[in-house]
Amino acid sequence: MKRLSVCAALLALIFIIPPAAAQTRPKNDVDITITKLHVRKETQKDIYPPLRGFVADRKSDWIWILVEYRIDPKKKKRDPNTGRYKKKVPDMEADWVDELTFHWKVILPLENASKRLSEKVSIRMTRTVRYGNVELGKKKYAMIFIEPHIYERYRSALTRDLIYIYLQVQIGGKTKTKMWAKNEKFEISPKYPPRLFPPTLARGSWFESEEIKTLNYGLLNKLETPWSKSSWRDVEFIIPASGGGR
Repeated sequence: MKRLSVCAALLALIFIIPPAAAQTRPKNDVDITITKLHVRKETQKDIYPPLRGFVADRKSDWIWILVEYRIDPKKKKRDPNTGRYKKKVPDMEADWVDELTFHWKVILPLENASKRLSEKVSIRMTRTVRYGNVELGKKKYAMIFIEPHIYERYRSALTRDLIYIYLQVQIGGKTKTKMWAKNEKFEISPKYPPRLFPPTLARGSWFESEEIKTLNYGLLNKLETPWSKSSWRDVEFIIPASGGGR
């Protein structure tokens, strides 16, 4: 009976305790660094055959925002006894992040009838994009696109295609970095940097102002654009609500 009890206990331990190799890197154990920001305008020709009765060879103007970043393990502290850093042991699980979440807010700061920048006529768009299987220690890319009809509708009130950008990056619900930008000029800061943007009516943030109309559409991820199959190896796996893709 004792032998059976011991065997049962061992089996229970095998099935209950997960193997060490299945452990993923803790969300607080990495740093995310945004290194570059690009705001690009591109005219894209319709490459697909037109529907019957529709005009062929139509072109659309796209504005897209590209962020370059990298994820690195937090720097190890020196061993107080030896004065040396702990040697890194390659680990298939620890060298990858399962899921990375980018929360975007993009504002089109528009001019009113008096040709003055106005919150009351400006547009704020929001979108969340999730990436899966992101490798540490290498240059990575994240991007968001402004839907062409949005740009076509408001471009006449835009000043030199000026846009404001806010980006919050999270791992497992934990915020790792925040970026604020006026076109390609950006700052990394946990708080809103008022010196980067014009003052608002309430002297608050453009990204929180109640005077600005907020749209839950208008920003597209790469899967929703003509470039959905482009640069397959260079862009991280996008996790859509319906399943897999890039």
